[in-house]
Amino acid sequence: MKKILTLILLSMTIFLFSCNNKTNEKKESFISEYSYYYNDENIKDDWNWFNKTEFQDALNLKRVIKLEFSEVKEKIESGEEFVIYYGFNPEFYQCPYCVAALPIAINAFDEIGMDIYYLDIYAMRTNNTLEYLYLLNQLQKDSDFGEKILVPTYVSYANGEVKKYHIATLKDQEGKYIKDLSDSQKEELKQIYQELVK
Repeated sequence: MKKILTLILLSMTIFLFSCNNKTNEKKESFISEYSYYYNDENIKDDWNWFNKTEFQDALNLKRVIKLEFSEVKEKIESGEEFVIYYGFNPEFYQCPYCVAALPIAINAFDEIGMDIYYLDIYAMRTNNTLEYLYLLNQLQKDSDFGEKILVPTYVSYANGEVKKYHIATLKDQEGKYIKDLSDSQKEELKQIYQELVK
């Protein structure tokens, strides 16, 4: 009996360790992808609003887990509650709104002890794939959602359905998204992200 209990405990320990290892690999994979912005040569001349230190500090919190589409679909269809960030791999397309929003989102979810999942939708959206249409269809169940998934879009799912979502950052008086957010706007956006899971 003792041997059986020892074997069971050992198996559980190995299982938990391997799951944790996979999660860490997926977090490191995200950081590796987004560390594209650590290189000053990759920062556009008109990105004077970009705070590289703030961006790096947020990524170092290791709150983002990169997934493949099949993993996202499995999470949705299993009814899991989670938040995901739909964005673009920066090597394919530099999205200023993704960069402006990301540190705010990471800090927002870090405050409440949550990880964020991430799916690169660049190729899917460019090629209008079935995978992309699946995600879009989920979001378009809300009649106010547009004709395509703009990035960044942060979505909370629960029970196989979109619970809430938020697109990009905040809008100015002309209805354009803002990249250079003030401290009070960053705080407002942080509250919006935290409301996604309430």
